[in-house]
Amino acid sequence: MSITINREVVSWSIAEQKIVATLDTPNKIETKSALLIISGGNEIRSGSHDSQSQIAQHICALGHYVLRYDRRGIGDSEGENKGFDNSQEDIAAAVQFMRDRLGHDIQISAFGNCDAASALLLYHQNLGLKNLILANPWTIDSQKEDSSTENANTAKDSPIENNTIADNPTAPSAAAIRARYWARIKNPRSLIDLFTGKIDIGKLLSGLRKASQQDNISALSQHMAKELSDIRIETNILIANKDTTAMAFMGSYKNKIFDRTRSNINIKLHHIDSASHSFADQEARKWLYSKIHDAL
Repeated sequence: MSITINREVVSWSIAEQKIVATLDTPNKIETKSALLIISGGNEIRSGSHDSQSQIAQHICALGHYVLRYDRRGIGDSEGENKGFDNSQEDIAAAVQFMRDRLGHDIQISAFGNCDAASALLLYHQNLGLKNLILANPWTIDSQKEDSSTENANTAKDSPIENNTIADNPTAPSAAAIRARYWARIKNPRSLIDLFTGKIDIGKLLSGLRKASQQDNISALSQHMAKELSDIRIETNILIANKDTTAMAFMGSYKNKIFDRTRSNINIKLHHIDSASHSFADQEARKWLYSKIHDAL
């Protein structure tokens, strides 16, 4: 990539609490467009193993502004961490900072993975965003954070580092288990493993019982279905087919409460055959970068 970037630490305040962020500015601006990256779970703005820092560098080098920030109570920011479902003010303040700093004619696309995707969907209204990029949206009411204490308290913004990402240890839904069993059934090797005793029969029966259950549609899924059905800006949903969080989302997405969502022309689903929640492998990462750039 021929365009170099300028990376700086910036800040603003919410109710006298300092919010710390990183703004990447291309030396050569190709378009008046910007990407806002929202962190999921308790992740700091650099992302697990610097993943979001790498996204920012790649997109900025293509000629776009990129902003990442630590939500209140996370990383370098002050205040109390109240979770993704109480992050409306944080998102709105980040968008306002971008407009104040970059100009009110800036076209902002917003990206989030896991519960950050859910937060963007729930709180994007009235922000004037160009579009949303929602990766593996979280649909489970009883949230389990996916980031370590080290991630939450140690910010890093090196340009390129190890991109091996610890994926989200979400308990699989019945929909996820059904998808996995179907994939295994289609693999002849599984039959050989069954007859040679390599597959634990007890675990198999337990898994089949779980797979036969119907997932309850969470209150969060119902809320997301309503927001998606009514959305009027381009919304790209990125799905790693073998990721348990994505499988849970797709299990809900097939439910009748998403009927209006599936007919909304503003929504586009994109799938990649990956098990990586954070698109960590080389093929998935390249695919993710291209989908984000296409939206911009």
